[in-house]
Amino acid sequence: MKPTFADCVRHLQMHAAAGESQVFLARLIQAYSKEFGYDPIKLQVYMRNNVTHH
Repeated sequence: MKPTFADCVRHLQMHAAAGESQVFLARLIQAYSKEFGYDPIKLQVYMRNNVTHH
């Protein structure tokens, strides 16, 4: 089952909070974009703003 956009954002925020590098986060964003078709810019913006939609 495909994760929702909010699931991806939460996962990214968890990694960011854990102190992962920007390179790691960028790779994760690219992977979600490629795998699930989500907009990478949007993922990055939502991750940075800590905005989650349910």
